[in-house]
Amino acid sequence: MAVDKHVHLIFGGLHLVTTPDPEITRIASALHDQWKIDGLKGDETNLDSNNVAVQVSNDAGFAGDFTPDPGHSGFDTLTQLYGDAKTSILQKPTMSGFVRSYEGKTHDPQAAHRIMKCFSPQKLPVLTKLAQQFCVCDRWFSSIPGPTFPNRAYMHGATSMGRVDMGIDWRKMPTTIYERLAEHKLDSVIYYHDSTMASTFDGLAGKKDFFGSFVDDFLPACDDDDLPAYSFLEPRFANSAGGNGKPAFSASDQHPDHDVRAGEALIQRAFKAIWGNPKVRNSTLFIIVYDEHGGFYDHVAPAAARQGGALNPDGINPGQCEDLSNPPASEQPGGGAQCTISQSDAAAICPGFTATGPYPANCANFNQLGFRVPLIAVSPFSKPHYVSHTVGDHTSLLALIEKRFLSPTSEQVTRPHMTARDLNAATLEDMFDFNRAPSMNTAIPAAPLPSASDPGCS
Repeated sequence: MAVDKHVHLIFGGLHLVTTPDPEITRIASALHDQWKIDGLKGDETNLDSNNVAVQVSNDAGFAGDFTPDPGHSGFDTLTQLYGDAKTSILQKPTMSGFVRSYEGKTHDPQAAHRIMKCFSPQKLPVLTKLAQQFCVCDRWFSSIPGPTFPNRAYMHGATSMGRVDMGIDWRKMPTTIYERLAEHKLDSVIYYHDSTMASTFDGLAGKKDFFGSFVDDFLPACDDDDLPAYSFLEPRFANSAGGNGKPAFSASDQHPDHDVRAGEALIQRAFKAIWGNPKVRNSTLFIIVYDEHGGFYDHVAPAAARQGGALNPDGINPGQCEDLSNPPASEQPGGGAQCTISQSDAAAICPGFTATGPYPANCANFNQLGFRVPLIAVSPFSKPHYVSHTVGDHTSLLALIEKRFLSPTSEQVTRPHMTARDLNAATLEDMFDFNRAPSMNTAIPAAPLPSASDPGCS
């Protein structure tokens, strides 16, 4: 790419997907003929357990609609894809099981209808304005059809080591993009609020140079034009009531059932910090993305993972975890650390599964991506009002970083990478014009506050 060596990459990883909305599509189409989002038409439905058709709607409230938390484990996602978690993945997904999946959480068919709600553009003015002014991708998928931590593991290192669980201990995570950049004398920092799973990685744990505070470090770095080559921004994951002299904080991850306005405020604050300093603005790609779909409805079936035709990126099947915790035993199928829950999860969706194999051919592997999630690329180099239809997943961001920063040596046939997934992933290059910087002078008006009459505002 013809990119100046000082271009920074900032990846903001929030949590919950907001389903593409038909009104956003209509607004975008009026702005530009190229803006053809594969969004909802408004007549899509799913059946509940009483065979009542539940139609999509755009009246989700800022908070309050999604307690209990919608399911997004492997079992839940396969139920949403096929209507039954044990349906062979050799069949075409029907995208018919979202309401029934949520019934498993609410135990009430009527309450489960809420899973078909999405947000109107007026409810998310910051995201809407950025999407309208810059560029988006409507074929961006989470890396696996499963929950948060395995998808975030793919964001960091293009693998989950066979894990599909939500355990918090990821000590044996193999080499990540941060270590790869360090090998090439390039800085990278994970800026977080209250926690980050990456602090458990053996390769990063205890190494302060890899971590920073969003408020105390990222914002001043923007002011001082002192950002690293790659920044990863983490939202706040938990509400804090404050007290004893400490302030209260609202979770900004937009995870159900947190108030989505806190996430909007975080995105706006990060954008203003970048855009407010011309030197930072003119050398930055700010990419806003969500780690997984949160259990919410979409009509587009996940695409196949680009990994050279392999069933998984590193030879490790779901639930047959392998790592370097106790080699050589831990390098065998099922020998990895922290794998008990993943083995149980894999058995729940794969008849005939055993921890040591062979892995059944009709069961889900890591060769299918997860559901679509939004991606907005904000930069002077972004093509304005542009929609990319290129299939990508979170490892496409790693591929972009590798292509941008990590040149192969004379002994290397391919660029430095972690697994077959990031090696084969599509990059984001169709979304940018690095020669003309067409969005250099884009002005973003202040986002209007939602009014009490907006749908779902009560």
